[in-house]
Amino acid sequence: QHAVGQEMKEQAIGALQTVRDDLAATRALAEAQRAAALAEQRARAAV
Repeated sequence: QHAVGQEMKEQAIGALQTVRDDLAATRALAEAQRAAALAEQRARAAV
């Protein structure tokens, strides 16, 4: 085993936060695209 220093912990936390934020942004984009696609389908069906 090796000791994990404070700097290494902070880097790991930062990396995880970046991944979390990237995943959240990707999810938000996918949800927006899905909502737009559904709205387009509804508009076409109403014609």
